[in-house]
This record gives sequence, C-alpha cells and structure tokens, in this order.
Amino acid sequence: MLLLLAGVADAHVIKTKWVSPTSTTSSEVVTDGSYIYSITDSGQVNALDEVTGGKMWTAEIGSRVLVSPVTASGIVYVGAENGVYAFDSRGQLAGSLPLTSPVMTPLLYSEGNVIAITKSGEVDVIAAGGQLSKSKLLRTMVLPGETEASTTLYSGKLYIFLTDGRMISADPFTGAVVSLYDSGRPVWRSTPVVVDGVVYVGAGRYFMGVSISGGLNLSKELEGVVYSPAYSNGSFYVGSDDGNLYSLTADGEVRWKFKTGDAIRAKPLVTENAIYFGSHDKSLYSITSNGKLRWSTLLTDWPSSPIIIGSTLYTACYDGSVTSISPMGCSISFPDENATVFGRVSLAGEGYADAGIDRVELKTVPGDWQTADGKEQWSTILQVSGFAEGNLGIECRIIDSQGNTEMIPYEEHYYNYVFSEEKLPSINATFPQNANVKQPINIQFTDSNGNPLSGLTVTAGSDKYNITDASGKFVYIPQTEGEFKLFVEKPNYRTKTITINVTKPLIQPIYVVIILVIAAGAAIYMSMRKGRWR
Repeated sequence: MLLLLAGVADAHVIKTKWVSPTSTTSSEVVTDGSYIYSITDSGQVNALDEVTGGKMWTAEIGSRVLVSPVTASGIVYVGAENGVYAFDSRGQLAGSLPLTSPVMTPLLYSEGNVIAITKSGEVDVIAAGGQLSKSKLLRTMVLPGETEASTTLYSGKLYIFLTDGRMISADPFTGAVVSLYDSGRPVWRSTPVVVDGVVYVGAGRYFMGVSISGGLNLSKELEGVVYSPAYSNGSFYVGSDDGNLYSLTADGEVRWKFKTGDAIRAKPLVTENAIYFGSHDKSLYSITSNGKLRWSTLLTDWPSSPIIIGSTLYTACYDGSVTSISPMGCSISFPDENATVFGRVSLAGEGYADAGIDRVELKTVPGDWQTADGKEQWSTILQVSGFAEGNLGIECRIIDSQGNTEMIPYEEHYYNYVFSEEKLPSINATFPQNANVKQPINIQFTDSNGNPLSGLTVTAGSDKYNITDASGKFVYIPQTEGEFKLFVEKPNYRTKTITINVTKPLIQPIYVVIILVIAAGAAIYMSMRKGRWR
C-alpha cells in the first residue's frame, strides 16, 4: 500500500473563473445544459449562467432542502422537506406534490420518470414533464425502513440501502420491492455504485460489496468511516472521515491512499484525465489515477461533489458559494504588467491543462488569436498594430488536447504601448553565443553609453530574476540543452531577447590526442618491462 500526501502544486495555473454567493447549501449543483442549478438549505433555487455565474433567476420554495435536484423535460425538480417542487426554464413554479416525509435522497430520473425517496422509505414515481400535480404520481412503493441518500439506479431498478444496513431492490415500473441482504452495518449518505452486478457501498468503516442477487462479495474494513464510492477502469475511489481518498480493487486491496487535511465525504468525480474531489479542509483536489497530486485549490468552505461541463468544474461550497474552476490555464510572466512595449512584443509564460495542452494562444484586446511557441513553457512575439499609444491589453488562453477551449475570463495583462521601440533606450548585453549545460553563463548589462545597468528583470522560462547589483552582472546556469532564450526588461527601456545555444560539454580534440599518446606510451613501457619490446 502506498501513502500519498497532499500538497499544493504551485506551478500549475489553476484559476477560479467565478464565484456566485448564495447561502448555506448541503446539495450538489446540477445542469440541464443551459444553467447551473444550486439549491440552498433554506429552499432558494438559483439558476446560474455557466460562463459568468450570474443569476438568471431565483425562486423560493419556503421549505428546507438538503439534497440535489434533477432536471428533466425542461423542468427542474426539487425535493424538499414537505414534497417535490417543479420550476420551468424561466423560474416559474410548475406545480408541486406534497409528501408526508422529507425527501432525503437526491432526486433520480429514469426513462421519463422522476423518482423521489423520502426518509421514511416512501418511493414515489412521478411522470416527468408538464405541470406537476397528484395526477403525475404513477405509483408509490413503501420500503421496510428508513433510508437517507443511499440509492442507485442499475438496469432500470433501484438498489437502496436502509440506514440499518439492509439492501432492498425496488422496480419503479412494476412496484415490486424485494429484500436482498442484511449487512447489519449502518449505511448513511453513501451513494452506491454497481459494477458487474455487485453493489458497492460505504457502511461505517467498511467498504462493502453485495451482489444484486443478495450475496456478500466484499467486506473490507478501512481506517475511518467511508462514504460514496466512484469506479473507473478496475479501481474504486472512496473518501473517508480519516481524511484519505482510498483507491481499492474489486477484491478490497488498497492500492494507495491520498491524505488531505480533513474528512472526505463527497463522492469523487472520475474522468479520463483526473480524479476530482473535495475535502473538509476546504480544498478541491485533482489527482491522477495512480494517486499523484496534479493540483489543489483552496475554496471558501468545504465543497460538494463537483460536476464537469466541457473542461470546467463546478462545485457548491457549504457556505453557499458556487464556484467555477478551470483545470487549465495560462499565465504571462514576461513582460511585467505596465512595462513599456512597442509594435513587436516579446511575451513568455506558462500553460497547464489536466488533459494536456494542444496549444497556447495570445491576442491583443481587441485582436485575433495567435499561436505561441511551446506549451507548458511558451514564448512568442506578438505584432501590434492599429492601436493608439497608451494602454494595451494582451490575453492568453489554453486549448487542451481534447479540443476544449479555456473558459473566459482569460489572464489579461496591461502595458504602456508606444509606436516605435526607437522611442525607448536600449539594453546592451555582453554574453557568449554558445554555452555548456549546467555551466555558469556570465552576462554583463550596460546602457547605450557603456555604463553598468541594473534594476532589470530577466525571465528564463517561468523563472524570474531581479538584477539589483550595481555592476549589472548576471550569472545564469542552464539546466537543459537547446536554443535558450532569456527575456530582459527594464521599465522605459527596450525589451531585449538573448539567445544562447546550450550544448553538452565536448572533449576537445587536443585532449583526445593527449590521452591517446599517454595510453600508447604506457603500453610501450609495460611491454619493455616484460621484455616483449623489439
């Protein structure tokens, strides 16, 4: 078993695109492809714009809501303490259905029907679409006990764990309710997942698997109370009160565990690029399928299970802040903001994407997008024309390897633009054209009169160095081979690009000859001593 510790991947450009404040919420966000829907505990329904987070409409239920809604047939269905409510795409009430017990399981949708499950164990099957009323109630099934957020759909049937640990199957279309297995362990707010006919769930400290025919397949005790598992490519991922995200096989073997600063109670989101999950340490994490941290970002409170649309993550924090986070991003590290630039702007920076980068693009504002050289470390020369001297904005964005474009807003820097670089004093540099990898390169900066120049910033990749030495001297040690560029800037001076060809150290031919002569002499000497020389 491998233990992995969390840490913040500072190098990655992970950005919060927007935060939309509401009030305390215990439910996850959902989408119908048009809006993001968030429900507060007090019963306020918020429809948010995916791109900006702006509130498109809000509606008040007037009853407590603790579980996620579901969208179907252009209607948003919300399960509350006193029943189910429906809202149309404009936020107008499209009817309600009173119930005698609170809805404590996220609403489900299956083959044209909305399914509401109350805490007392009442399963109501409701025809989706149109005005919600009692006439839409197709059937009601009664479970032999209470349940809370521990239900899944598989092959058209509901598999439900009661809070006392019994597993029940319920058929929404026939109304049949069958008791399958009694685990004897409490199950609470653990949404099961079904894989190859086995229902996997968190039951106290146990990760448990029960076949749909009613036999116990797996019972693995972990170090803390476990919650809702997710599954992908032969592995299960489940969070625990002990602060770990566990990766397990179908046999219950712990492949690895990833440690965070507090309990993990929300279900992980598993994609082909990353595993995303929130912790009660108020952070959202992105890790690889082998448990390696990609990045983490601190939010305003502990987040719910995230959803992903395109390449953008959305999550609701307990304090009510609905947050949009991009797992891709671009930053500009050179030139510094407010530096003076002219018609050909040398730019450099960093890019990141969980799915990998296809390309980095930059543009003036307004202007057309242009592709930069490089990806994780990029550089380009942007041609500027048609602007008056003064304030100039430049944006950058990422297109990932799956064709997703980073969502706005993009990183934007502002510069003081002048028509000609000739208006700026020059930075002169004395440096070698060629250098060896991991060997010091000495660079001397001077002004146009040959005087030492300090107060410069040198950008090498994503690293920046401030030259404060009055002598204007700078020493740089390249770590890789190839054509290496250093970008040099000083406020109100022309920016300068230094290109150095970095290669491996070569043994000079004269040294080769000397070594061969020494070796030959040694061979002759040894032969003479042994009497073999003629």
